[in-house]
Amino acid sequence: MATLKKKDLRDSSLYNTYMHKGLPPGPISNPSRNSIFAAAQPEEHDYLYFVAKDKCSHEFSTNYDDHLESSKKISVTPIMFITLEGSEGAGKSTLIEHLKKYFLDNNLEFIFTKEPGATEEGAKLRKLLLDKTIELDPISETFLLLADRIEHVRKIINPALEENKNVLSDRYLDSTYAYQGAGRKINKEELDKLIKPLKFPVPDLTIYLDLPVEEGLNRAKGRDGLDRFEEEEIDFFERIRNSYLELAQEDSKRIVTIDSSNSEQEVFELAKDCIEKKLNES
Repeated sequence: MATLKKKDLRDSSLYNTYMHKGLPPGPISNPSRNSIFAAAQPEEHDYLYFVAKDKCSHEFSTNYDDHLESSKKISVTPIMFITLEGSEGAGKSTLIEHLKKYFLDNNLEFIFTKEPGATEEGAKLRKLLLDKTIELDPISETFLLLADRIEHVRKIINPALEENKNVLSDRYLDSTYAYQGAGRKINKEELDKLIKPLKFPVPDLTIYLDLPVEEGLNRAKGRDGLDRFEEEEIDFFERIRNSYLELAQEDSKRIVTIDSSNSEQEVFELAKDCIEKKLNES
C-alpha cells in the first residue's frame, strides 16, 4: 500500500489492522512520491503519517516531518539476558546494587533474579542446598540445582524475555560447570548429558568477577555464618576459579572477566561499560 488515507482507517477489512483489537497497527510503508508531495502541501491532501509518541501510543499527522522526527526519538532497545558469575566473596551482591541504581537512573528496565532460590520452589531447594548439617552426593546436588533452574527459567526468565524485558541473573549455567563440574569433580560430558536436553536459554553476556581464592574466602568469612559451600576446603575453590577462567577463555565472546580486587566503583564502571557495549552491538 503506497499511501494511507483517512477513509482507509474506517474500512473494516483483513488488511486494516487498526480495526482489529489486539493486532499491531498497519499497514505502514515508506511513502510514495504522491505521499511526499502531500507532505509538502498537507492542506491540500488527506494523507496521514504514523507518528510514534512513546512505547505505548501513537498519533497521525499530515506532516511527514513529524513521522521522521518521531522515528529519531523512538528507538528499540535490544533485549538482554545477562548473567553474573563469581566464586565466594567476589562482590556480586555489591555490583548488583550498583547496577540496580544505574539502570533505574537511566530508565533501563531489568528483572533481577538469582540462582538458586528465585521461585517459591527454588527457595525451598536453596535452603536444602545450603544446609551444612546434611551431606549430598554431587549428582544429587546437581539434580537439585537443575530442578531449581527449570522452575527459574519457566517462571521468571522465559516469561520476562517473552515480554521484552531485560534479565540479569546472579548465577546461572556456568555455575554448574564450575561448582559441580570442577568443584565436585563431575565430568563435563556427564554434565552436558544432563543439561543440554533441557535447552536452557543462553545468556547474551556473562560477567565473571575474578578474585584470588584466599581473598574471596576472607571476604566471605566476614559475613554472618558460612553455608555448606563456603565451608569447603580451599582446593575446592581453586578448582572452581580455574574452571571459570577456562570457560571465559573458551567463550570469550560471551564471558567477560573483571578483576574484582579493584575498588567497588572500578568494578561497577567496568561492568557497566561491558553492558553498554553489548547493547550497542545488538
